[in-house]
Amino acid sequence: DHDEKWYQDVKKEAVGLDVQVLLRKPTPEPGLRHSTTMPNMDFWRYINALSDQNEDFDLIMVDGRARNLCFQRAVYHVRNSGYIILHDSERKVYDECREVAKSHGFTMTEIVEGRSTLICQQP
Repeated sequence: DHDEKWYQDVKKEAVGLDVQVLLRKPTPEPGLRHSTTMPNMDFWRYINALSDQNEDFDLIMVDGRARNLCFQRAVYHVRNSGYIILHDSERKVYDECREVAKSHGFTMTEIVEGRSTLICQQP
């Protein structure tokens, strides 16, 4: 995540679980627009956080900022039969994630309970 408080809260909840929680804060960069709600911030380290790891994952949760770009990276870091979960998938701006998942052969299931969550499984 990019938010220190959220990161600390999630990290506490994940104690004892086989989970990696990563913090990647953005840096100021005038004119850059990785995030619609935080313009002029460079999220490159955040977007590429999975590339810094020396392994693939069973489950990747995409939430927070720059989701389309994060999702595009996630498809290369999920294990066979693994999952990518996209939060708030009902937003039109995330249709691009569906296209990426489809082009990589993922199966997709949408759960709608208030907000939508898209669950994509690697074949």
